[in-house]
Order: sequence, then structure tokens, then C-alpha cells
Amino acid sequence: MNDQPLSFEDGRAATGHVNCSRCGASVTQYWAVDGAVLCERCKGEALEARCSAEGRAGRIFKALALGTGGMLAGAAVWYGVAKFANLQLALIAILLAWLVGKGVFIGSGKRGGRGYQVMAVALTWFGIGTALAPFQFEGFGQRMAQVADSVRAERSAPAAPAAAMSDSLVNAELAKLDTAIAEEPKTASAPGRGSGILLGLGALLLLIVSLPVLVIVNSGSFILVIIYGIGLYEAWKLTRHVDPLVSGPHPVGAH
Repeated sequence: MNDQPLSFEDGRAATGHVNCSRCGASVTQYWAVDGAVLCERCKGEALEARCSAEGRAGRIFKALALGTGGMLAGAAVWYGVAKFANLQLALIAILLAWLVGKGVFIGSGKRGGRGYQVMAVALTWFGIGTALAPFQFEGFGQRMAQVADSVRAERSAPAAPAAAMSDSLVNAELAKLDTAIAEEPKTASAPGRGSGILLGLGALLLLIVSLPVLVIVNSGSFILVIIYGIGLYEAWKLTRHVDPLVSGPHPVGAH
């Protein structure tokens, strides 16, 4: 099998026959746009599509989708290593940033730009917080379990008669409160439930965004600042603007 790289000068170009990679038309001269062989008409359409508003909206959505996918994949790797290998490797933040940056860059049509850079940095930061969140929730759950155990232990201890009397009064008041709540119109509780969900989601997002800073402050580790900084810079660098590589026209079979 011939492993030599394909060359238009030494291969197809020498035969005098080249097809446009976009429309398939046979051409006697071609344009090279980002490594693709195009006829003159397809070259113009490809460059025009880079600037169209419709194409831009689609690229933004695709960049966000692929960047989010890279963020979730990086956060999953981080959590898996920490959970199952019992290793807290902050260096995985750089891998997460690379996945995000690559996803956003590919989604942008491999053109990048300032808006895509901001998107990549924001997704990387949010991904770091997402990777840290499960461990914070686990620690919070353990602390709540300890508090619950201590409360149960206090309740199971023998109580003095006066304390027992006060408990009965409290229970009576709580029963009255439960009855009053049950008699309230059900429609009044619906808006409160919806607003409670929104508040909960807002609090969760705020926590995730704040976690990288909180972890740095609590640990007092300057190494984390460096690692997170490298990751954010990696995401920024991978999504910088790239102009299309255009050359031609190249005559077919010319040497």
C-alpha cells in the first residue's frame, strides 16, 4: 500500500483532473480554502457563509453545545478520578479547559473570535465549579447527618417533667399550625412552589460559580490559582480568531 501523502502537484493534479470537494464539479483550476479544494463559485459561497448572520447564529449555538459537552466530559473525568481513584487532581482543570476550547472552536467553524473566547472561559469556570460541587454536597450531607444524629440523641435522653410539659405545649401549637396550613387554599401554594424552585436553581448556580474561589480561599493554595489560570488561558487561546486560509487559483497539472 502506498503511504505517500496526496499531492495535487504529484498526484491528481498531474492527471489534469480535480473535483471540487463541495459540489463535485471537475475543474481546471481550483482554490484552496482551509485545506479544502473548491471551485471558484464554491469558494465565494464558503467565504460568504462565514459572514452571514444566519450562519453566525448556528455557529454560536453549535459552539455552546459542543463547549458544554466538553465541559461536562471534563467534569465527569475530574469527579471519576477523585471518587474512584481517591485523587484530587486539580490539573484535570487544564484537560477540562482543553475540551471546552476545542468544542467551542470546532462549533465556531474553526474561526474563533472574542465572543467565542469569552464563552470558552465562562464554560471552563463553570465546569470547574461543576466538578467541585458533588464533593461540597457530600460534605454538607455528612454534616447534616451529624446534626440529625445529635438531635435524635438529645430527644432520646430522659426529660424533666417541666420539659415534658413544655414539649406537649409546643406539640399542641404545632398541631394548630399544621391545621391552619392544611386549610389554606391550594392555589396560594402554587406560586410559592414555583418561586422556590427558581430560587433554588439560582442558589445552585451561584454556588457553582463561587466554588472555585471558595476552594482557593479555604485551601490557601496558590498552586490552585496557577492551575485554574492556566486552564482559563488555554480555553482563551484555543478559541482565538483564525482567518481562513485561502490560496489560488491553482491551475491543475501545473508544476
